[in-house]
Formats: sequence, C-alpha cells, structure tokens
Amino acid sequence: MTSGRAPTPRGILARNLSFSVLSRLVQIGVSFFTVGLGVQAIGLDEWWIVATSLSVLSLVLVIQTGAVVALSRLLIEYKSRSAMSADLYTTARCTMLGIGALCLVGGALFAVFSRSPVRDELLVSTAGLIFTLLAIPKYAALYAMDRLDLHFKALIAASLCKVVVMAGLYATGHLGEFLYCAVLAAEQLLIYVLVSARFSTLADPRHTLRSAGRFRGVHFREIFSLNGWLSLNSLSYALIITAPQVLLHGAIGARSLSLYGVFLQLNNFTRGFFVSFNASLGTRSSLHFDSGSTAFQALAWKGSLVLALASLGGFSMFLLVGQPLMTLWLGVTFEERDFFLLAALFMSILYSASSLMLANLSVSVKRVRSPAVVGLAVAVLGTLALLAMKASGVGELRYYVLQIVVCQLLYTLAKNLIMLHELRDHLSARQRIGQATLSGLVLAVMLAGLLARFFPGTSEFGF
Repeated sequence: MTSGRAPTPRGILARNLSFSVLSRLVQIGVSFFTVGLGVQAIGLDEWWIVATSLSVLSLVLVIQTGAVVALSRLLIEYKSRSAMSADLYTTARCTMLGIGALCLVGGALFAVFSRSPVRDELLVSTAGLIFTLLAIPKYAALYAMDRLDLHFKALIAASLCKVVVMAGLYATGHLGEFLYCAVLAAEQLLIYVLVSARFSTLADPRHTLRSAGRFRGVHFREIFSLNGWLSLNSLSYALIITAPQVLLHGAIGARSLSLYGVFLQLNNFTRGFFVSFNASLGTRSSLHFDSGSTAFQALAWKGSLVLALASLGGFSMFLLVGQPLMTLWLGVTFEERDFFLLAALFMSILYSASSLMLANLSVSVKRVRSPAVVGLAVAVLGTLALLAMKASGVGELRYYVLQIVVCQLLYTLAKNLIMLHELRDHLSARQRIGQATLSGLVLAVMLAGLLARFFPGTSEFGF
C-alpha cells in the first residue's frame, strides 16, 4: 500500500508556473497563427473593425483582472473559515451574474439602436464577455486553492480548438470580421465549461465553496473595496493603451488605425503572458504573507528579478527578429518607421510588465488605493492630451505613439514609487532601494537598445 506525498510549496509553485508558461506559449502561438489568418483573410485596411470591437470589450474586461485578484486574495485570507468563504464565493457569484445581465441588456439595446459598422462584431463579442464574467468566481477559487494549473489547462484546450476552427474557416473562405469575433466568443464559452467541470470536482463542502453560502452585503463591500481599486489599475492601463484605438477614429487613416490594432494584438499576447506567469507569484506572495513567513521578502526580490530578465529578453528578441517575423506572420511588409513605432510601444508595455511583482506585494498587504489613484491620474491626463492632439488636427500616428509611450512610462514609474512607499512596513529600506534600482536599470537598458537599433549614430532613419 502506497501513500501519496503532498507537494511542497516550492513544488506547487513550480507546477503552476510551468503550466502558466506552457498555456501562454500555446495561446501566443495559436493567436499569432489565427491573427495572421485573420489579417490575410480580412485585409489590413479592414482589420480595424475587429481590433476596435475587441478593444471596446477590453475596456469592460478590466473587471476581470481586478475581481479575480481581489476575490482570490480574500478567499486565501478566509480559507480556515468555511462558512465565510462560502458566503464570500456566493456573493461574488451573484454579483457577476448581475453584471453579466447588465452587459446582456446593454448589448441588446446597442443592437437595436446602433448603426455602427462594428455593431454585429461588438454584439457577438459581448457574449464572450458574459461567459468571462461568470467564470471569475471559479478562477479566483482555483487560485485560492493553489490550483492555477487547472485554469491554464482549460486555456490550452480552448486555444487548440480555436485554431482548428479558424483554420477551417480560412480554408473554406468564410473567415470574415463577424465569424472571427464569434470564434473568440465561443472560446470563452468553452473555457467557462472546462473550468466549471474541473472546479466541481475540487470544491469540498467541508472546506468552502459548495456548501450553501449566502449573499451578504458585508462581503460585497469587502470584495469591491479591494476589487474597485484593482479595477482602477486595470482601467488606467486600458485608458493609456487600448482607448486610443477607439478615440483616434477620424484622426488618422484606416491603415494607421489597423497598424495600431496590430500593436494591440502584440499587447494582448505579451501582457497576457506576463499576467498568467505572474498569477502564480501573486498567489504565493499572499500565502507567504498570511503565514508570516520570511519567504515573502525573498519572493519579492526573486520575482522582480525574474520578471525584469523576462522583459529584457523579450524586448531584445523583438528588436533582433521582430520585423521579419511580423512580415511572415501577417503577410504585410512593415517599413522601418512603422516598426520603430511598434518597438517603442512594445518597450512601454514590457517595462510595465516588469513591475508586476510590486503589484503582487501591494495586493498581499492590501495597500492598493494610492497606486490606483496615482495611476488613474496619469491615465486621465494622458487621455486628455490625446484628445487635445486630435482636436488640434494632429493627423499622424507617430505623434500619438510618442504621447502613448511617454504616458505609459510615467504611469509605470509613478506607480512603482508609490507602491514602494506603501511597502515601507514590510520591506526594508535596502530592499526597496534594490527594487527601485532594478526598475531603473530595466528602463535604461530598454532605451539603450531602442536607440542602438534605430539611431546608430547616423541620420539615415529620418524620424
């Protein structure tokens, strides 16, 4: 008779990280393939329809990022109190059902009264949004159980199904704007079904979530006091990066708008990869903090170092081989100036991703309000600057890109400083100085690489 050996915390972290990396590599590979098929089938000049539809929804999906992190943090805190955990989970589930119903009503009204060229695509994408919202409590519960790998396995399965369907539609000549968005919505439905099936096999009535929980106002306030600030963080990022796709209609040509839509796909791949990779670090950070373990400080430095190296490595690879790979990917030749714009934008999102460990630590100690307020202030000022440029008649994409990059860098730097200040009771002065130095070095190396690639001491580039 053999007895199973319980996995160690390090083993659990390794398992979760492994599946997070694998799932994102699969998703990135699949998305590169399917976006390439989409651009070739739809055309770069019409790709803006898909990009705009998806960017509008991404502004709404800020709820997901904050809600999963906030709810999983609270479930970890209450894991030893089964009745409170059950009530917390039920409150979150009812709330997401209510938000989903509001989205459904809004989508129906939009379909009836709108004549927008993206109406149909936006409507079918709303269905995918609803399934994503409904899955949030289950995602958070799996994270609190330290079983993130089950979520990532569902993502892998859904991605593989998506590529089969997309390839079939492309081969038969049916891949258009509407069907492209419809397949993405169906992918969200499949993820929800798979996660629900695995969740139902794990939730133990003696522990938390399948017991008869009740909706409680106190938990509603608790969830959304934390979730609200975290959602503001996501909203700020979306205002800087995603909102321009919507705001710049009429200011630049369709091809420039589609070019920015290509960048948004790169952003989705990259940001999604880092967020998935970081999810395991965030869960482990909260577990270490609640247990009073000194491993909290050790993980803070190791996590920041790993994310910094990954960001620098990704940016270096993009500078070296990004241009030919993007041409191979989309079947479109990118001029040097266009690739410079994409590289500058890519640098800004990778620099932001390198700071995700500081965000983990802030969530673990529940000090998220000040970073959210500062980030939102920078994002609002950036959006106002964007609108002022549009009102003054600026018509070239490069000026908008410069504004977006500067705003994103200021956003990341300001939030980092505030988060380090909020962590003063949990990290020593030496540790905080080390974190700030690491962040500054990452930005300096990225800027040096950008200058070396595009301005190698000559004036031939002509920007």
